[in-house]
Amino acid sequence: VVNQYTPGCLTITKTLDIPAGVPLADLDGTFIINVAGPGGYSQNVSFTVVNGVITSTNPVTLSNLIPGVYTLTEPGIPGTPAGWANLSGLGTITVNSGATCAARTVVNQYTPGCLTITKTLDIPAGVPLALLDGTFIINVAGPGGFSQNVSFTVVDGVITSTNPVTLNNLIPRTYTLTEPGIPGTPAG
Repeated sequence: VVNQYTPGCLTITKTLDIPAGVPLADLDGTFIINVAGPGGYSQNVSFTVVNGVITSTNPVTLSNLIPGVYTLTEPGIPGTPAGWANLSGLGTITVNSGATCAARTVVNQYTPGCLTITKTLDIPAGVPLALLDGTFIINVAGPGGFSQNVSFTVVDGVITSTNPVTLNNLIPRTYTLTEPGIPGTPAG
């Protein structure tokens, strides 16, 4: 009597959920999935992301596994930029013997940040408002070469354009706001 052992296999696919409009240039990092199973089995699988795209082998197949229950965890989510979270695919999966691999897709979702800018004017009492017309421009600069101007229009000393203004789909990092000039307004 000859018995032949037939191991199992597990295929892991990484998927990223990134909202439309998020600049991909700064979405770099490595996701690490740990696979633990029978007999003390433990293997890390890495997925490298460059500019919001998985550039490493995807999917990854682990072969010659002892049939049984395996647990997938994600101890390594890129911390920079912040905003990544696991959406689905972690937990337990059963690997059976044979040529058909168990399969799991691990999905991570990116949640971008936003920045709200409010413009206020400090006009001393008694100043004639009829002369205070113009546009204030604020430049917002951030990671990955991000640069955007936000304009606030003033008519008769009152801001008449949208105020506040919210910029969405931003990479969570530090942004610098400057007012590179106050064109079209009276001196002062």
